[in-house]
Amino acid sequence: AWSDGLIESVEPLTGLRNWQYQSEVNVWGITGSSAQDEDKLVASTRTGIVSLCLADGSLIQNVTTDLGWRNGVTVAQSGYLVDENGTLWHLSREGNLSSYPLAIGKIRHPPLISDAGIVIHAQGQGGSTIALLDENYSIVNSHTSGSSPAMPILIGQYLVTGDASELRSFDCSQNCSALSALT
Repeated sequence: AWSDGLIESVEPLTGLRNWQYQSEVNVWGITGSSAQDEDKLVASTRTGIVSLCLADGSLIQNVTTDLGWRNGVTVAQSGYLVDENGTLWHLSREGNLSSYPLAIGKIRHPPLISDAGIVIHAQGQGGSTIALLDENYSIVNSHTSGSSPAMPILIGQYLVTGDASELRSFDCSQNCSALSALT
């Protein structure tokens, strides 16, 4: 997927194009990573979410969300999660779209799925928040962090994230409890 909105499938050995799909562009197109869900490719676009058939690129779903800078899509058991401007969007495989305003700042990464729940590190005014969400997309645990949050990663049950002042680790096997910090 490209910033001009083009999504294409190419043969890995030859580089020849199998198919292409042009998503809607509003200043820019796709800026985050796409994901595979069984036989579908799912991408967060500048204006929403699309899912395409991996075999031929035919459109399966195309829904509109708020205009945003998209940071990729996460495939969950219940469907697809994308985020922007403090709102978490959920698109079910059946096409039902829901939004969950989190009011913790701007989300700058695809949501992470841990054993404890969904993890988000959001950028706010002068700081950031590391939040754990339950299956109803409600915040059940949060930690205050510094400004300029980094892209968090999950390594097994462990979350590693950082900001302008420190690197932190959490055990996300049950409730994303803080383990250590390195300044």
